[in-house]
Amino acid sequence: ILRRLPKEYYQILHKHIMSNKESSRTVLCELATVLSNGFRAYALKNDEGNLAREEKLLMAQVAGHCLPFSATPNVNESPISLFDLCKKPFSATIDNMRTKSKTSLVLQNMHESKLALFAVCQHIPGANDEDISGNALINVGSFVMEFLLESQTMCDDIEHELAKLHTGCLHFLGVVFDSLFARKADISAEPQIELEANSRHTFLDGLMKTFDMTTSIVFNGAIEGHSEQRVSASLRTSIFNTMVIYSQSCTTEDRRLALFASELLPALLKWVNEGSIDDDIRHPLCVAAALQVVYTI
Repeated sequence: ILRRLPKEYYQILHKHIMSNKESSRTVLCELATVLSNGFRAYALKNDEGNLAREEKLLMAQVAGHCLPFSATPNVNESPISLFDLCKKPFSATIDNMRTKSKTSLVLQNMHESKLALFAVCQHIPGANDEDISGNALINVGSFVMEFLLESQTMCDDIEHELAKLHTGCLHFLGVVFDSLFARKADISAEPQIELEANSRHTFLDGLMKTFDMTTSIVFNGAIEGHSEQRVSASLRTSIFNTMVIYSQSCTTEDRRLALFASELLPALLKWVNEGSIDDDIRHPLCVAAALQVVYTI
């Protein structure tokens, strides 16, 4: 029932939160608590039965559909936003990977991160462009980029779980591509923005910044703050393949594809032609995947 209610009902509720209406905050606080406890319970059990999987997906859909993406809580108040549910498992997962920890808690954090990231993907298509939640979305994008970089060097008994979260991260990028260029297609004049540190960004700003991080990791071989960590050929190829899948989902009459092409192709063709094929930046598999993107578009 919660998932099927029109999104507009929840947008009204979220506006009341911003105006500090106590009853609205109480309702969403209770819902966020139930969902947060459910995320942790499923992460602990990690039941792979069909019913358990459906329940997990439904819980993530409800979280993505009902909760505001970010909200500023009052002092000593319980968290009420989707990002509040995400940030703790995301942060713990990255910390575990950096220390190469292999405890059961690592698996729990990964299971919780997968569910949280899926909830974010459910939220993105219906988010309002002008929601002041861009910083939270940028933080989710940063987690995705950091995870993709850190997971390159991990290959052990949790490789299966890494692969599933890796797939979820690539799915997140595909959702960002689709949402960003669908929104741009609906905007008559593309907004010119400059992201300043510590400023409050809109959701649309967050989508743009996440796309910029993706192109940086592909063409520059690193992201800001991680210049010492190079991008492997397999990771770069995976991101190119995500671009191919997104391009295939668009029709030739669809303005999304034209806008995606105008943003991506100049930099992509420049990258392909900038140097000779090697085993680092322009690995043969990367060049082949890049040309597949050009061919598909």
